[in-house]
Amino acid sequence: MQKATVTELNLRMAGPEDKAFLLELRNSPAVRLQSKTQEVIAETTHEQWFHAQLKRPDSVIWILEYQGQREGYLRAQESEPGRWLLSIALHANAHGKGHGAWVVREGCRLLHKRYGARCLVAEVLAKNTTARRFFKSLGFVEKEILRQGELDLVRFELDLMIEMEKGGSSRG
Repeated sequence: MQKATVTELNLRMAGPEDKAFLLELRNSPAVRLQSKTQEVIAETTHEQWFHAQLKRPDSVIWILEYQGQREGYLRAQESEPGRWLLSIALHANAHGKGHGAWVVREGCRLLHKRYGARCLVAEVLAKNTTARRFFKSLGFVEKEILRQGELDLVRFELDLMIEMEKGGSSRG
């Protein structure tokens, strides 16, 4: 598969026009299968969540576009000062093209520059070996296994201060 050039990729803030896109992506079978909660998200639940997220100063949702088409999202929420929890989802047709790595790297840069982020956290299902390899390839360090109900999650962390000293989040 051919990798996209940076000029073909765009990361922009989500707006009201992205509500239906996000619901469709969040409810796609592949995304639900790898989520902490695997039940389909009701439209009213999503609408309330989405509008609340857009208003929160400690939350940001970016839309990934490739050649002008929405392809995925990166969401970040500050859990404590300087520490942000990431959530990413891409349409299946975007997998394997390097778009996920680009969006996380760009998100890291923006979170550090605009919001003063110092540490990024990602939590993935322990059985999701693809996501585990993905975050490791970007320099995230596996910190611990968490039990959430019936699920085992792996918490990854990326210390942005160390990454900036090394010249940025340029692995991948």
